[in-house]
Amino acid sequence: MADAADHLAAILPEPFTVLGQRLKPLTLGHCIWLERLECKTVESINDLICAVLVCSTDWDKFDRSISGFLFPLKMRTWQWRLSWRWRKDKAGPIKAINLFNDYVAEACEPPDVFQKESGSGSIGTPWIYHLKTVLQSKLGYSRDEALALSMREAILDYYSQAEINGSIELVSEEDREMHKIANENHDRLQDLARKTFPNLN
Repeated sequence: MADAADHLAAILPEPFTVLGQRLKPLTLGHCIWLERLECKTVESINDLICAVLVCSTDWDKFDRSISGFLFPLKMRTWQWRLSWRWRKDKAGPIKAINLFNDYVAEACEPPDVFQKESGSGSIGTPWIYHLKTVLQSKLGYSRDEALALSMREAILDYYSQAEINGSIELVSEEDREMHKIANENHDRLQDLARKTFPNLN
């Protein structure tokens, strides 16, 4: 079972600021926009600018931004601004790209689980669309409610539903502590064995 801290972090994630822009909590809707614009994994400055423009806006308002004639102008303005900002800071672009990728990775990280049932095979549908389908069909979210969920909350809801169905068990903080103690005891026993029987490999 997941801890209260896991649920709190899912509902109220820590904010990220990239390129001076306060990013919104990453939602399923944002992820679909990033997939559509091919910048979910940022690899270039243009990817970064586009991704920040997406994620500093509410997911359901971005379509108005991209459909207007001002969007290409915003991209060019940002390109000029960043070239000026980073003219003496060669590491700046990499730091900003890594920070944005950390923002996505943290939001999309699944919880640790104990698998109880073997899977039925790979899923042909892209993961975010599979997640959206489960949220709507199994958990009763409307389309807009599902797309507005933060990714951390959406993923935790998805895995919590699987836990209720009995296919998995979410790893708790107590489970992690027991695992840590077991590893520490294992290391102590190995050290004791080496000291007691030095000739054994």
